[in-house]
Amino acid sequence: MMENSALYAKYKALAQQESKILFGGRLGEYKYYDVDAVIAAAPSTVKAIQ
Repeated sequence: MMENSALYAKYKALAQQESKILFGGRLGEYKYYDVDAVIAAAPSTVKAIQ
């Protein structure tokens, strides 16, 4: 589990260097989510970045 946390920290640091890409959902947060929860959260995520 610690290896995953360290790997996520590296990915997050690289992602923060990107200005025109939004990383989100299961892959962007490097966590398991039920697909329905990700889809339900999408509209609020879009509103937050606009």
